[in-house]
Amino acid sequence: MPTSIRNTAAASAIVAVAMLFAHDVRAQTPPKVVDAARLAPLLPPAWGGLQRGKVDFDNKPTITGGPHANAEAVYSKGSTAAFEAIMHITDGGEISANYYKMGANWLREDTRDETQHSLVLADGRRAQFTSMGKDILQIETFVADRFVVRANCSHSSEAECKAALEKFDFKAIGKLKE
Repeated sequence: MPTSIRNTAAASAIVAVAMLFAHDVRAQTPPKVVDAARLAPLLPPAWGGLQRGKVDFDNKPTITGGPHANAEAVYSKGSTAAFEAIMHITDGGEISANYYKMGANWLREDTRDETQHSLVLADGRRAQFTSMGKDILQIETFVADRFVVRANCSHSSEAECKAALEKFDFKAIGKLKE
């Protein structure tokens, strides 16, 4: 099994355990997440000829009943053969964030295998690049030890997808934790 699949499977298992743990302790101390309506305005505006589609956001619980807030929008040029990005901001609460940090080795060290590698964004923030196919890419970063911020790009180069992710105002997102 390729390392990237093992890493992804391990991270998924850790997130699943975090969600179960968050669900189990919810009756004692309900985990809190940011209202998704506060995430939505932090999605980047349109840029470079891309149009931002409808912004979707919700605070639906995860499949295990744990807390979850998400905001996302599609950015495109209107052609199915042109660059497109789906931008996400997700908050799973403090417990889920702590488990994410434990499983995301790219936050602590450089990683590289056949489909994934570490990146450093323009502001010095670490990110993880994943190739999911010929021109289907994902780059994600972790903001304020709480929020997963991601760009899923198609018909894209790594540089274009990285530039899309860098359109986020990471400082503004981090302030939501305060």
